[in-house]
Amino acid sequence: MQALSANTLREILNSIIGYLGGIGIDNPSLNAEILMMGALKCKRVSLHTDYGRCLTGEETEYIWRLVQRRASREPLQYITGMQGFWSLEFKVTPDVLIPRPETELLIEEALKVVSGQLAVGSCANRKLVTANYLYPCPLILDLCTGSGCIAVTLAREIPHAVIYATDISESALEIAKENAKMHGVLDRIKFIHGDLFNALDPKPLTPDPISFDIIVSNPPYIRTKDIENLEPEVKGFEPLEALDGGRNGLDVIRKIIEKSHIYLKKDGILMFEIGAGQAVNVMKLFESSFNYKGISIIKDYSGIERVVKAQRI
Repeated sequence: MQALSANTLREILNSIIGYLGGIGIDNPSLNAEILMMGALKCKRVSLHTDYGRCLTGEETEYIWRLVQRRASREPLQYITGMQGFWSLEFKVTPDVLIPRPETELLIEEALKVVSGQLAVGSCANRKLVTANYLYPCPLILDLCTGSGCIAVTLAREIPHAVIYATDISESALEIAKENAKMHGVLDRIKFIHGDLFNALDPKPLTPDPISFDIIVSNPPYIRTKDIENLEPEVKGFEPLEALDGGRNGLDVIRKIIEKSHIYLKKDGILMFEIGAGQAVNVMKLFESSFNYKGISIIKDYSGIERVVKAQRI
């Protein structure tokens, strides 16, 4: 496809669909529509009601540049700059992992843990116990926050939660802050730069370790040797440090299990996402730590063991 020679919206849309499909892009129709909507700043319905509209040379040229980016296997989300998660929209760039639907399972499990609390009251006195709620004012830590999709969504869903979010990438934290501001929860999330729990250690943040009610994470868990076999959109564009979990994919998970009990209150909950086929080895890591009970594995909607959850002894 050397250029878009068509003039009308419908002709250009059909040309893009044919081109993307011809080079092996999955679901070329959806890709073409999203690229067109992004370029023309229009709604999907307009692509089909205004199909006879002739586009300007400037519009056509801009659409062509977007199509070329997708043809290079750049993820659609990085081209549009946005990705949906839990019915919210999040800004994404190559500095952050693109949020996946399966990660929403972490949100579901966290909401179950807090028993749907929406109690009225101040977070100033954390010893206050409100009847019928397990955590009237939960303190939550999100490790490897990336785009901030987990932290921001929990802040939106649990209005009385106080959330800390850490990431080893300063660039990722900037994106996460933008997302928190966009969704009106920036004042309730403390973003801290650092590697896992090390981000919480330096003074003067606090003289003693912070004790959280819940620790949640979507850590890197792909085996190093498997990176090369990932889809071009993933291995060629998404941040390697957010994907690579080491030789067996458990390097970061092991660190979380080894130190998380220090930062959890008694009976606090640790939960994180895991990769397919990792459940047995993750269970062994928990059992050998002797710091947790009630260890459980939750399957996603595809039947894959996706989330592990455990309670601090």
